Amino acid sequence: MPKINFHSKANEMTRRTIMFLLVVTGIGTSAVLSWRMLAANGQSHNAIQVIPEKLVIPEQEKLSVTSELTIRNSGDTDIELNDVHTTCGCTLPEPLSVAVLHPGEETRLKLKLVPPGIGVKQTVLTISTNSALQPQIVVPIEMHGRPWQAPAIAQQPIEVRETIAEGEEFRTTVAIQTHEQVGEPWLLGLDCDSTDILIAKPEEVHSIQASEAIVVRDYSIEIRGTPAVDSPSQIIAWLMPRTATKPTRAIAPIRLMIERQAILRAYPSQLLVSHKNSEKWPIQRTIAIVASHDEDWEIREASSAAAWLSAETLTKDGEEPRVRFLKIDIREPPDELGTTMEQVLNVKTSCSKQPAIDIPIIVER
Repeated sequence: MPKINFHSKANEMTRRTIMFLLVVTGIGTSAVLSWRMLAANGQSHNAIQVIPEKLVIPEQEKLSVTSELTIRNSGDTDIELNDVHTTCGCTLPEPLSVAVLHPGEETRLKLKLVPPGIGVKQTVLTISTNSALQPQIVVPIEMHGRPWQAPAIAQQPIEVRETIAEGEEFRTTVAIQTHEQVGEPWLLGLDCDSTDILIAKPEEVHSIQASEAIVVRDYSIEIRGTPAVDSPSQIIAWLMPRTATKPTRAIAPIRLMIERQAILRAYPSQLLVSHKNSEKWPIQRTIAIVASHDEDWEIREASSAAAWLSAETLTKDGEEPRVRFLKIDIREPPDELGTTMEQVLNVKTSCSKQPAIDIPIIVER
């Protein structure tokens, strides 16, 4: 092979070509090595498969349909499924049956869907995972509406969910779309199986002429109420649209779910103290009590039936108005009480909606 003279002008182009090939070869080798390192760490591309990749609901007569997606782990490491959420109330996923998919495993995600009254509705479902390469998998959903029918309910929510604090009033709105014959409004209101819930008259917020005989109307209906003090923490009621004439297809009820949260919450909600770790008596702990509202409140008294358990209000600089602290003092209980003692710390407050909160205290020795 003849010797190349790199100092010769005639061979300058040859030198540049050789250098370019060396650089490209080096970059390609580094990329291959990086990809192999990722694969060796179990981070192969598209380890999570969702089947089908796009969900299409064809035109049909039902108010709601069910479908399902298959989520498969095609990689070689465990995948955590953290959350599933949608961009529209027309798609309601059931809770995942598993939280972790091992390599080669799959699970099915069931869906309840409400197609639009007419035309095509596009929405998406997002699955969040702990995968660095696929932290979110987005599944497009396409639902085809039903043929024109009037009068009929075109769109309504499957469920209306509200969370309120104890003693507070809930207030929300329900959006309903109808296909009506041209003329007087057809939707008259909502009936409810609970007398504690107040429902306003439907307010028409938008309408459009769909044809010579049919108009599409969008309504907003306000509902509100204050649950009784002795009512359960989760209240379920049913709302049923009331119409002027018989609809051309069946109308489904709307589930209303009201969840009540305590005004005051203790963190931790239950204090477990173990003396087995050779901690010296008395043992001291701190409990934070947090209010769910911005109203000013105070701890008036904290007491217990046990002589070995006491508490006092602890003042901290710069504390938030909603947060109060208790310093818990646990002295050595008498030997005759055994190895496990259970007591309740009763905390009286100035909060009118929750004047007291009980905190269980368990001591092991």
